[in-house]
Amino acid sequence: MTEEKYDFKSAEEEKKHYKKLMKESTVVSEEESNEIIGAIKQGLLKKRMTSIRLEESLIEDLKHFAGEHGLPYQAYMRMVLTRHVSRMKEKEKRRKTKHA
Repeated sequence: MTEEKYDFKSAEEEKKHYKKLMKESTVVSEEESNEIIGAIKQGLLKKRMTSIRLEESLIEDLKHFAGEHGLPYQAYMRMVLTRHVSRMKEKEKRRKTKHA
């Protein structure tokens, strides 16, 4: 599988591209899709380079699933991490509300 390269002319073009992909995706609900799009939009303004060591098999799996959705694997990793952290924050918020 070859990774598709994107050369966006602007942040707006990138946002539109991922918004379209998220709406076409059957993996996430419409609500999750909107949350992810919002996160991508916010991320366009505040991306920061980071480095992480991952197992080769995990990288290959990420590339596989990213390819199924027409995403570059690093954008897919951001989406996965954003979804996970968003869910964890909601879980924490519910727990705090329950114990308040």
